[in-house]
Amino acid sequence: MFGISFEQLILLLVLALILFGPEKLPEIAEKIGRWVAKLRQASSEMSQHYQQVLHPHKLRQLPGPHPGRQGLGRREKGGSSHFSDRLLRAGAD
Repeated sequence: MFGISFEQLILLLVLALILFGPEKLPEIAEKIGRWVAKLRQASSEMSQHYQQVLHPHKLRQLPGPHPGRQGLGRREKGGSSHFSDRLLRAGAD
């Protein structure tokens, strides 16, 4: 993981605990986690953008929702989300 051994990781954690204290350590870890998540998202978006620019012919248009299938799997207000219940209700209308 990241080219460091388990012993080095433990040493880093102990040093962080000494430097920042047990009160601030969870807050710092949370901020680092957010930064890493944002960095991964930006990296993914950039990679997708470059793939679109470099290989536009490999992109394919995904089909949109079928007009007869709109609302499937979504719970309607006051109704069941089960498909057969909706078919029976539609037939009664």
